[in-house]
Amino acid sequence: MNLHEDQRHDEDRLLDHSYDGIQEYDNPLPGWWKWVFWASIGYAVLYVMYYEVGVGTSVMDDFDLQRAAFFSAQEAQFADLEINEATIAELSTRPDLMAAMRKRFESNCSTCHAADASGLAGPNLTDEFWIHGGTRMEIYKTIRDGVRGKAMQAWLDRFGPAGVLTMSAYIDSIRGTNRPGPRGPEGKQLDPDDLIFSVEPAAPPATTDPPAPPGPAVEE
Repeated sequence: MNLHEDQRHDEDRLLDHSYDGIQEYDNPLPGWWKWVFWASIGYAVLYVMYYEVGVGTSVMDDFDLQRAAFFSAQEAQFADLEINEATIAELSTRPDLMAAMRKRFESNCSTCHAADASGLAGPNLTDEFWIHGGTRMEIYKTIRDGVRGKAMQAWLDRFGPAGVLTMSAYIDSIRGTNRPGPRGPEGKQLDPDDLIFSVEPAAPPATTDPPAPPGPAVEE
């Protein structure tokens, strides 16, 4: 194709439409690009039909499965821990664990206590006032057993023993941050002395006196 033929070919592809003195040129997209475009639309339709309408798991279902696997691993990790004040206090100092429990709190407890635990229908969990007791073990028992006659349900069946333990540690970690909430102080102010626990030091191993050196022989 010579120069003149190229010019005629370009002129044939000029369109009647022009804007601001610039005439539109018909330059179609490559065939491979069009196939990719239509294939992406077809994939999107199949994706919606499978995951949103059909039998496939949704993104939220996948998330719930991953979250369940995480908490199952947590159950195995903390199942053998002794449940006491010292254990709860130690767990509350683990940043990664507390970040995970914050997400669990937001998913399960924010309806009553707000996402930041400052209180809504339920009381503020970040101040120093407690209706049902604010020591670590009292918090643990409230989460485990719930409160009869109140909206606070028992979470043992849903969280499991290790989940109740780690959630108690999360509440312990945010207690005293005093985030402002709509309800104000409720219950009895916690005495800081109630948070003090002591671990008895291990008794030193028993020692026996060395045997006395033998005395001089006595002749009979």
